Amino acid sequence: MVIKMLPVTATDGGIRFTPDDLADVSTYPVLFTELARRGYSSTDLAKIARGNILRVMRGVESTAAKIEKKQK
Repeated sequence: MVIKMLPVTATDGGIRFTPDDLADVSTYPVLFTELARRGYSSTDLAKIARGNILRVMRGVESTAAKIEKKQK
C-alpha cells in the first residue's frame, strides 16, 4: 500500500453519516489508532497527518488572500 495523502476533515463534507467514535477532531486519535491496528505504518500515518494539515493551511492561506483582496 502506498500512502501519499489521505484528506481527513472535521466537517461533514456532504457525507450522510459518520462512525459514532469519530464525532469531531477530538477523536482523531481513535482514527489513527484504528489505522495503525489495520497495518498502516508510522510513516504512512505521518504522511496522512502531515498531508491533512498542509491541505488545511493551504485553504487558510487561500481564504486570507481572498479576504485581503476584497478589503483593497
